Amino acid sequence: MAKLLLGIKREVEGTWYAPEKWLREQRDVVRAELWDTTNSSGDWSGFFVQKCKGRYWLIIFSQECVAFTRYFTLYTDKNPSASFSSEPTMDECYAVMQELCKMYEQAV
Repeated sequence: MAKLLLGIKREVEGTWYAPEKWLREQRDVVRAELWDTTNSSGDWSGFFVQKCKGRYWLIIFSQECVAFTRYFTLYTDKNPSASFSSEPTMDECYAVMQELCKMYEQAV
């Protein structure tokens, strides 16, 4: 059984989409999506859903471009943002992300 991909800091070689692709290729990851792609250098964020221990976990990730290289640093949150008893739909994932954005806006 795979462990949740929490608290990762990893260099990934490739284009802007390489960190998301790397996540998609990991065991038990059922979905990986970019959420904020507004930074032109590829410093983006998103989420992925991983099945582990009979539940589905939504985990936030971010990536930073390593200047003047073909690498990106991939970071995953230390804690899941949500859990589901069955594989969540895209709408359910988006609802979690929108709620997290609202909470962040209120805190700032």
